[in-house]
Order: sequence, then structure tokens, then C-alpha cells
Amino acid sequence: MAKPTDWKVFVPVLSPGLLAFAAFLKFRGIEVLVSDLNGEAREQILSFASLSAVENAEEAFQEFPSLFTFVGPDDRLPKRFVALVDEITLDLFADEAGFADDSFLDEFEDPLPEDPLDKLFDQRFLQAEWFLLHSQSEEQWDNMDGYYRLSSAGLVEVRFHPSMVVDEALELCALPGTDPRRLDKAAAWLGSTGMFITTLNYRAPGRARERIRVPVETEAWRLVKEVGVDPSLVDHLSRTMLNSKLGVLSQLHGLNPGLRAEITDSLAQGTYGDVRFRPTNEPYPLRGNSRVWAALNQAPKPLQAGPVDRPERILLCGTPQLVQGWKQRLTECTEGSVRIHDRQIYELGEINEDTMSELAGEGPFDLILECQLGTHEIRQYLVELLSGVLAEGGQMWVHTLTSPASIPVGVLPQDLSAVGFSGLPPLWDAPVVELSQPASGPSEDLDRAAAVAAALGLQPYDVPDEPGAVIPRLLAMLVNATAFLYREGIVSSPAAADRVARHGFAMPAGPFRIADTVGLDVIEAVLASLQALYGEERYRVCPDIVLRIEAGMVGKITGRGYYVT
Repeated sequence: MAKPTDWKVFVPVLSPGLLAFAAFLKFRGIEVLVSDLNGEAREQILSFASLSAVENAEEAFQEFPSLFTFVGPDDRLPKRFVALVDEITLDLFADEAGFADDSFLDEFEDPLPEDPLDKLFDQRFLQAEWFLLHSQSEEQWDNMDGYYRLSSAGLVEVRFHPSMVVDEALELCALPGTDPRRLDKAAAWLGSTGMFITTLNYRAPGRARERIRVPVETEAWRLVKEVGVDPSLVDHLSRTMLNSKLGVLSQLHGLNPGLRAEITDSLAQGTYGDVRFRPTNEPYPLRGNSRVWAALNQAPKPLQAGPVDRPERILLCGTPQLVQGWKQRLTECTEGSVRIHDRQIYELGEINEDTMSELAGEGPFDLILECQLGTHEIRQYLVELLSGVLAEGGQMWVHTLTSPASIPVGVLPQDLSAVGFSGLPPLWDAPVVELSQPASGPSEDLDRAAAVAAALGLQPYDVPDEPGAVIPRLLAMLVNATAFLYREGIVSSPAAADRVARHGFAMPAGPFRIADTVGLDVIEAVLASLQALYGEERYRVCPDIVLRIEAGMVGKITGRGYYVT
């Protein structure tokens, strides 16, 4: 395989987006040849009306004369070169004798000179090894007349974020009629420059990363505007979920809120109104003095914890992977200084009475963590039974993965201290815990829970009493969007979808690896509860997740998952 620097790139017609891409290739050490267009077109391109729409293109335009080597209509092209084209090129190429569709010329002050253009589209142009079709649109686009003329030489579409000059991520797809080997060759060549390359199904509207990012960004924004969670807390908790330097909202702000809103609208339109990509009623505020973006510069305030004795006996009860996860983290945080009992009481569709009898002999317990997935009725019955082994003055935490804490604790006496917690064991090295105040309990219960959490080495944060809390809700949306990427045939494998998400959010491990630890049944339960609460299709569980659960491929707990075999 030839090194990238062994090849030259020829750009027959320039537009701002194409110029940004060409400049990027130039900065990666690839020589770029640009058609001179008789000299006059250069000034017209500099005044192209949509220049401001392409982020970072202005810098490229400032260096426009010195960056590239200009090739006149009569100059020879090198033997080994790749042609970089866009919609304008294909419009022109659709009719060499003139302009088949001159609507794009409305953006120019004066028409481009026609005669030199005719000379560009001759046999020497068709000698390119392959053609890279630059694309920024979220909607599927194809110029049938144009690309079929080039398909025999290998036309590969390149999709990227408008800020790709610093993003270094490209998505490639072969257009109909292109030999798949051309796609493989283009991917290997571009990948050898150090760029992150993903290959896609051309028929899928939009870019792969945006189909994952948009649902997660929208959900983070809904937590702020509809649920009322402080933006700094959403960003902090999402940062711990991603194990990244930046949270979801910080990344959104860095990528330009206005541009993200445009991408969301475009993706929704390009997918025929798919509700997964539908924006919220409240648009992102623009950069500036917005309270939302200013809050991201401040650390969220954890719950204030007063003095309290560390619980000596803790009972973890419920779904196995949740219980095991919490046992491991609490053991690490307390350095094994507390006695932790774990039980799975709900088995084969009913409560195991023998296990309850054993607990009566092991208790009473200072703290009980209820982590049982199931119906409201099952959980209420379980919580009521567990209250019988709670020590006097002890406290119970009930998970909010599938319902507000107010529902399961509604059966408990008013004098029993109970709060909600997210239920998801802390991910990575951040021992955070999300606590919520049930509607029926006194505020003192939440203060006490914060003190207990701090005594156990956990960092407590107050979140509204709603299903999914913050981290489980965002994680479920992330895993679901990634699963749809593979399910809909946009990428070729679950591993490819996982890599797209990992790179898109700057994560050290992709969502499928996290799902293997957490369990797909937990992801499904969170999404189902959100769909039941809001009645919205955006929370519909991907069929691939459902089928994997039915096949026993839940994750580490069953020994089979996306990566666990």
C-alpha cells in the first residue's frame, strides 16, 4: 500500500467545505493540486456566500493562495492521483457542454467561466485512481447523472463534521456501482494518515456519529430544561459516565450549539421525522452569556453531609449484576471495613421465602440497598419484607432505574427512613451516587442518606425523583442509539458501532463494553420505564437489545454479551 504522501489529490472545483477538507489533507502531508479555473474563479470562490457556514474554513481561505499548487487547464496531472469532488463538481460533470443544473450558481456574484471548465472534465480527469465525494449533508444526496459517470473509476463518499479540520474523523461509503475494493483502498489510504475511519452503508441518511450523538445530546438537554437538573450536574455526571475530560453538554458547547441544532434538524428531516432525532421544543442557547453554558465552568455542589456513624451491616438485595457491582464498589470504598451481605430474593418469578428467613437470622441491617428489577407490585412487596430486617434507626435506599422512589416506598411506615438512589453501581473510578427525595418522605431523610453515603466513601448528588436519574438515563440512550446503528445496517458490525460511539464521545471504552458490565436487561428496563412515563417513541428499545436478552446474551452476568463469549 502506497504511503499517503506518495499520492497527490486533485481538486477540480472549489467550495468552502471542499477547501476545508483539501486544507486538512494538505496539513496531513498530502500534496493538493487545485484547478486554476482561468484565475477568475478564484476571486469568485473567495466571496462564496456560504463561507461562514463552514467552521474553520476562514483560516484555510486566508492561506488559500499559498496552501495549494494550482493546475491550469492545459497542465499535466500526475500519474497517481485521487480526485476530490463535491456536489458542484458532479453538477458540472453531468453535462460537459454546459450547466445541466445551474441553481448552485445563485450563490456566486457572477457565473463561473464555462470554457476552462469544459477542458477540466476530459479523459485525464477520469484517470484518477478513485474519487472522494465530499459531503456534509445529513440527508442522503446523489446526483445520478454525475456519479454514474465516475462510478467505474470508484466514487467514495466522505462524510464528516463541518469542524473536521480539527476533528480527524471521516466516514466513508461506496456509492452504487463502485467496486467495494475501492472503498477498502480509500479507507486504508486515509486511515494511514492517522484519521479515524468508519465505513457506512450509503443508503443511510446522515452520519454515523451524529445518529449516536444527537439522541444523547437531546436527552441531556431535556434533563436540564424539562426535569430541572442543574447543567453543571448533568455535565459532571455524564463526564463520569463517559470517563472523559468533557461531559455531554461541554462537548455540545465546544462543537457549537447553533451548529448542533442545525445538525439535529437536518437529521430529523433526512430520516423522515424519526422521533429519535427530533429536537426539543427549547432550542440550545447560543454561545455567549447564557446561564446554561456559564454553569459548565462551575463544579456541581454535592449534597452536604453531616456527621454520622458508618453503617456496620449492609444488605444488598436484588438483580445479581447490580448487587455484585455495588458490593465490589462498597468493599473498595470502605476497604472491607463493613459487613456486606448480598442476596437474590426474587427468583423464578416469586419471592424466595427461605432466603428471607436466613436474612432474619443475619440481621438487623443498618443500611439496605434494594436493586430489584421488576414490576411495581413485586418491588413494593419486596421493600415491605425488607423493612422487617432493617435495624432501628437504619435506612433503606430503593433504586430509581424503573420508577420514582415514591412508588416502592409508598408502602413503608412514615417513620422509616427511605430515599431513592440511581441503582447503577459507580462506573470507572468515580464513586458518585445519585440520591432522590421521595414525595412522601421528610427532607431529613435525604440529608441523612448523604451523610451515610459520605461515610461509605461515596460522593452524593441530589437529583429529581424520576425514572433513570441522570447517568442510567444517558447511558441507556447511548447504548440504544449505538445498537440501532448496527441494527439498521449503517455499519457492518456491533464492534464498528461501538468504535464510532467511543470516538464520537472521546470514551476510553465504548457503550457495548459498559453494557456488558451493567447488563442489557438494565438498559432495557430504563428505556421501557421512560417510554411508559413520557409515551414517546424516542425511548423505544432497539430490537437487537431485546433479541439478545431473550437469547441470554445479557452480559457478564450470563457469560455472553457483545464482547463476552
